[in-house]
Amino acid sequence: MKYHYSVDLETDTPLSVILRNVKPNSKVFEFGPADGYMTEYLKNELKCEVYCLEIDELAAAKAEMFCDKMIIADLNKTEWLEQCKNQFQYFDYLIFADVLEHLVKPEEILGNLTEKLLKDDGKVLISVPHIGHAAVILQLMQGKFEYKETGLLDRTHITFFTRDNLEKLLLSADLSLLELHKICMLPEQTELASSYSMVPSAVEEYLKNKTDAHVYQFVTISEKNKSNKSNVHQDYIEKESFRFANFMQLFWNTGDGFKELNSKRLPLQADGEYHNYAFEFKLDEGDLRSLRLDPTNFPCFANLRSFKVWGMDAITNKLDAIENSNLVAIHDLEIEDQVDGLNLFSFGEDPQLQKDFIHEDLTSYRFFRVQIEMLFETTLKPRLLYSVQKKLEDHKISNDLESLIQMTSYLQSELNASTKLTEDLINAQNEKLECMDQRNKELDLININNKELELEISNLKNSFSWRITSIFRYIRSLFS
Repeated sequence: MKYHYSVDLETDTPLSVILRNVKPNSKVFEFGPADGYMTEYLKNELKCEVYCLEIDELAAAKAEMFCDKMIIADLNKTEWLEQCKNQFQYFDYLIFADVLEHLVKPEEILGNLTEKLLKDDGKVLISVPHIGHAAVILQLMQGKFEYKETGLLDRTHITFFTRDNLEKLLLSADLSLLELHKICMLPEQTELASSYSMVPSAVEEYLKNKTDAHVYQFVTISEKNKSNKSNVHQDYIEKESFRFANFMQLFWNTGDGFKELNSKRLPLQADGEYHNYAFEFKLDEGDLRSLRLDPTNFPCFANLRSFKVWGMDAITNKLDAIENSNLVAIHDLEIEDQVDGLNLFSFGEDPQLQKDFIHEDLTSYRFFRVQIEMLFETTLKPRLLYSVQKKLEDHKISNDLESLIQMTSYLQSELNASTKLTEDLINAQNEKLECMDQRNKELDLININNKELELEISNLKNSFSWRITSIFRYIRSLFS
């Protein structure tokens, strides 16, 4: 089986984004279900009526137990539609999860299926890989374009997608784009294992700031075009998330609180080195009142060496530095002011720092850039232990039982890991000692046998029979 994934709705992946947009008890047609990893969730958890089409007979045999009807056919052909003529304009959702890139003419197939199978108020859910990812560009700059078994350069991909031709694909299928989800990964995190170290720093900066540079997959939610729009650059909701679990998140508040819609995430590099992180956002309305930085989503020690906020004047386009002090810990976090910056002790999975702009007049700024330089450590540091002990002594967490429980659990997991490592080392050493002991016993036994043999030979040579037969051994040696 070439592709098999597990369904995890807690992490932003194409599968989770698609499944979160399917309403329970709906009628769904899933194209290319593979062995049914998503089909099972649609059927058993969402209680949907599910039709499937799969070209791989072995995969279809596995997925068939989770769907109401399985059709084994090539999606590039249309003869199979005869089997569904009684279900025309019947489905609430058509799902193409990593399928269209394998088709010869995806725009024709998508348009045909949308017209025949989708209800007038139905939705089309699509995920495709992004050929414009920085990892591919970095490979091309090295003169490489190497196909892989899976991923961005899967050798079975026939059509390649960027944002522009994905929008045009939907428009040609007479679909109106409602939401565009960007599932992001850094070049080092992809199967191509590209790195910005391959290129000069100026090129690295250019690529990082390129639109969709880190988009690994696009996920679209669209419906039948009801307004006869002909402009591919239509308005739609755009969302971004990183596929890997460790991330930093910045929220901006314009007066109505911190909302997920007004936030951005960046993946973390928790390798004990300082790294720079840059957030950019634009305010269409309202003024910036405060920022909230969630530095991690896991317990750790970190050092915040620099936190800078810049604003661009809407009239002069001049980038100005904004007052940067007064970061306050508000949740799951203790901070310690040091010469080299702020030490951050994250005790849970939702640590939060807040910065208010009470005295600053930011009405002229529409574009903002937040630059952060941080170091992360996931291992338990002596300073972290010291901080926990200090908190206990000062009774600072007497009213925060949840934080205490979380920290206790974290400490226990670290202790268990250390204990397990120690036990493994002791067991390995014991096994080595047992082997050495057994070898010594075998050597002792060989020595004993050698001594017994030497004694027998000595007794033999001193015996009467040995002496009287010596003349015969001498004669025999003359003829040998």
